[in-house]
Amino acid sequence: MITLNNGQKPMSPRHQIDILSETMFDFENLSLRNQSHKSKQVSSNKLSVHRSDIVKGYIAFLANTTAIDNKLIIEEKMDELIAERIIASDISSDGYEFTEILGWVADRCVDAAISKWFLSGNNFIGFCVAARNNFNEIKDETIETLTVQIARFESVFLNFDKKKIKVGDYRRRMVAEYFGALARFKVSPDSDVVIELSQK
Repeated sequence: MITLNNGQKPMSPRHQIDILSETMFDFENLSLRNQSHKSKQVSSNKLSVHRSDIVKGYIAFLANTTAIDNKLIIEEKMDELIAERIIASDISSDGYEFTEILGWVADRCVDAAISKWFLSGNNFIGFCVAARNNFNEIKDETIETLTVQIARFESVFLNFDKKKIKVGDYRRRMVAEYFGALARFKVSPDSDVVIELSQK
């Protein structure tokens, strides 16, 4: 946890994660456009992903889970947390590096609608988990076909009762489930997709 001097304004979790992750990624040279939380507040660039979301996406990718906790990231030393996640997962057998996923996302984010969708941290984190499990299928999606699948996912997601779910957590999980089994869901009727996802 970052300790503040007396009188200092507390930093948001996003800002703390930005600071803790500065040595982990060369954010300036990532292919995916990104901004720190601080600069995002000063000059909002709508086509840039929060750096803290990239970090959370990375941890989700390593851990193969959408259950990412800001407090855990801040309180534990980030390098220890990541090392622990790498050891716990079978990362070497998956064949893709996280930077490859970021590059693929960056290539598709030239489309404004896709870029806007990935700006949601929950969509980005869920997608990172899906890519960990299914990038062989996902990587063949073009801008056009990905746009169709995002629109279809959003249509399916409208079927879930927002009063009965924690929307952010549920969205992460459903993005991971939908894109993690994209080949199957692409050929299934919407009603079947809704039923299957509602059982997850």
